[in-house]
Amino acid sequence: MPYHSTSKPYRPRGQALVEYALIIALIGVGSILALQSLSQSVDTTFTQSTSAITSATTAGNNYRMAQPPPTP
Repeated sequence: MPYHSTSKPYRPRGQALVEYALIIALIGVGSILALQSLSQSVDTTFTQSTSAITSATTAGNNYRMAQPPPTP
């Protein structure tokens, strides 16, 4: 004869809450680490772009200055 309990079944609500909190914490830590590693490459890209724009602008200004003024 199987044993049937008349009490309520055990439901681990607190355990599930802790598991969700751990998952959220792990996602947060992973996101922070990913953003830190990406920030270096983004910073390098912006630095290179800024240098290229600055050198192109400077070269363009020097070229225009070397041209003689137009004759009327």
